[in-house]
Amino acid sequence: MSQQKQGKVTVNIIYPCYICAEEFTMANAVIHHVRKAHGYILVARHPGHRRPADGFYMYANRRDEIWQVQHWGCPSCWYHTPKINGVEQLMKHIMEVHEPERIEGFINPDKEQNELMDSEEEEEAPVKEAEVESELKINIGEEEEAQLMVMQAIKQRLDDINGLFKTVLHEDKSHDK
Repeated sequence: MSQQKQGKVTVNIIYPCYICAEEFTMANAVIHHVRKAHGYILVARHPGHRRPADGFYMYANRRDEIWQVQHWGCPSCWYHTPKINGVEQLMKHIMEVHEPERIEGFINPDKEQNELMDSEEEEEAPVKEAEVESELKINIGEEEEAQLMVMQAIKQRLDDINGLFKTVLHEDKSHDK
């Protein structure tokens, strides 16, 4: 069956640093970057576990695959969010769900400011040629885009609820000890 008949959107997952928004194609690369550049420890997903099937999305796993939208993904779990305003959502997710620990005595070797860009700066940031080409590969209509946004909002709420349940279950288990 084609992707359109299944009603799924093909997503390309990019892994940004939740602190400085530098983009990586592999989750382990951003985990290494966050540790070395910013001094925080992010836990990696368990090796050998594939991304679970999703009712809304299909995932472009290879660089040469055609995709419809790009999302920013969490390197520690399967959470992902649309690139639009995604760094803020990703940061909130990582801080609330994964609570990264600061490396004691960490000193940034580059001594650079590692803050998120303002939205005005973000708009002026240069666009990579590969992003423009990929965005042009498949053009979805306004109606499909609106439906996609609604589905993403619903999925995000479900993911948030799931995270809350995990937090509550984790707290209940720690109180039982």
